[in-house]
Amino acid sequence: MSITSPVPALTGPDGTGALVDRDILLVRGATEEMQVLLRGVARLRAEGRGLAVEMTAEAGAVPAV
Repeated sequence: MSITSPVPALTGPDGTGALVDRDILLVRGATEEMQVLLRGVARLRAEGRGLAVEMTAEAGAVPAV
């Protein structure tokens, strides 16, 4: 029996992509990697050929990129 993540792995060229490993979202670019705790992710969405990761914040917080 195989266990799969409820969040699919997204793959792109040159090893880029995103996947979930336990409670961490791993986002890999061509030259860097970012790890984000899933509890801090509000929403993921495609933006053209890119991936937008919207983070959670306290009520009234000023949005930042």
